Formats: sequence, C-alpha cells, structure tokens
Amino acid sequence: MKIKQLFFWLIASLLLIAACSSDDTTSESTRDDSAVDMDMAIEEGEQSQDAATSGLNDNAGNDETSAPRDDLNVEIDVNRKIMYNAFLSLTTKDYETASRFIEEETRAIDGYLINKEIITYENNERQADYTLRIPEPELESFLSTIKSGSVSVNHESISGEDVTDQYVDLETRLNTREQLEARLLEFMEEAESTEDLLAISRDLANVQYEIEQIKGQLTYFDNRINYATVTITLSEENVSTIKEGDLNVWERTKEQWVTSYNAVIVFFSNAFIFIVGNIPALIIFLIVTATIAFFVRRRYKKDKLTKGSSDLKKDDTGTND
Repeated sequence: MKIKQLFFWLIASLLLIAACSSDDTTSESTRDDSAVDMDMAIEEGEQSQDAATSGLNDNAGNDETSAPRDDLNVEIDVNRKIMYNAFLSLTTKDYETASRFIEEETRAIDGYLINKEIITYENNERQADYTLRIPEPELESFLSTIKSGSVSVNHESISGEDVTDQYVDLETRLNTREQLEARLLEFMEEAESTEDLLAISRDLANVQYEIEQIKGQLTYFDNRINYATVTITLSEENVSTIKEGDLNVWERTKEQWVTSYNAVIVFFSNAFIFIVGNIPALIIFLIVTATIAFFVRRRYKKDKLTKGSSDLKKDDTGTND
C-alpha cells in the first residue's frame, strides 16, 4: 500500500513540473514573438521609407531621361516648392510718405514686418532697412505697387530656391514614421509583460520625437514657401525746402540783410581775434618801425641842415665877388 501511494505522488509531481515548464515556455515564446514583430515593424518602416525615396529619385531620373527635348509645348504637372527672396533699393525725397506707404501696403495684403532699422547720417538724411514677409501670390503686384510710389528704384532683384526634393523627402519620412507609430501602438495594446511594454514605449517615444521634428521642418518650409522674404532699403534724398524763386521781396531782403549782418560780424570778429592774438608781434613791429623812422628822420634833418649851410656859403662867396 505504501509503495502505491509513493508511486502516485511521484507521478503527480512529474505532471506538475511538466505543466510549469510548459507555461514558462509559452510565456517566453510570446515575448519573443512580440519582440520579433516589433523589430519587423521597425525594419518594414525603414524599408518602406527607403523604397519611397528610391522610387522618387528613380521617377525623377526617368522624367529627365524620357522628357522629349524637341517638343517645347510639353508641360510637366509638378507642384514645385520654391522659396522666393526679393530685394529693392529705393531713394525718395519724401521719406515720411514713402515709409508709411510701404508699411500700409504690407498690411493691406496680409503681409507682416520682420525687422525695421533706421539710420540717420550727419547731413540728417535717413535710411530705413525693412525685412518683410509677403504672401507669394502677391509678390509681383506688391513690388510693382511699391515702385509706383514717390520713390526712385536704384536696384531690384528676385531669386528663388527650389526645395521640392527636400519637401517630398520630409513628407515620405513623416508618412513612414506615422505608420510605424500606429504599429507600435497596436503592439503596446497586445503587450503582456512589463518588459515588452517598456521596450515598446521607448521605441514609440523615439518615433514620436522624429515625427515632431519632421513636422517642424515642414512647417518652416511651408512658411517660407507661402510667404516670400522682401528686403527694402529706403534712402532719403535731402532737398532744400526754400528756393529763391519761392520767396517774396521782403523775405529775400530779410535774408540778404541777415547774410550781410553775419558777414560784418564775422569780419570784425576775425579782425579783433587777429589784433589781440598778435599783440606781441605788433608791439615789436611798432618799436622797430618807430626806431627806423626816428633815425631816418634824424638823418633827413641833418642832411637838410648841411645842405642849407652849403647854400649860404655859396651865396656869401658870390656877393663878395
């Protein structure tokens, strides 16, 4: 009887151990399958992105090679992504009006001001540098309107940068990452262990970070494409507001009187400065001049006396004879 009980407990123990081993194997298999599926999803996403990019480049190459060169009327329906930049150098005699006109026209077409810098030179002439963002469809009409104002155009240029390839590449990457995000969210719902959940969360966070980066780059491109950057340099040209022909007789007389008065004041001021500033030299000059004049005068008197004596002697001699 004891042998039968011992044999019974031995078989039960073996069955229990076998059942536990089966559960562990099933759990490990489930985790491995989940990890493999997640890795496959990531690899599939990367492969689909590479395939899309390769297909884009191949299509571009095929378009270039297959496009007929002789038929000039062929139109290629491509939504090009171009960022435009324009520059205007203007001169005006009415600075206030021209400056106000530029800002009003910018607001009128839903554009906006990025930067404004004003410089005033020594001759009171001003120069304003504007950096504006103008809706791309309104760019040409805006430039024409500005040039039609009270300004003279010194220089004008328009340039564009084609970013179609970069834009399409970003869209492809975004689509791929969003698909991968959806797959990872599905895996997260099916995860059965904490380890799998943490691994999927980590990969999901990286994918979502890449998605936000790509969206930020696309937003930047959209803004630069939809709004052209316009730089305007407005220089003031000073013109005298009073002309001789615009003054009446009395005003012209007053102006001439003020001019003469200023000339007299300037003359006497300069004379006073000259005399006072040169007093030492003038004193020496007067002393030397007075000394020379004294000796010359003395010599002249002496010669005159000598000559008078000689004349008297001659007269006396003639009388005696």
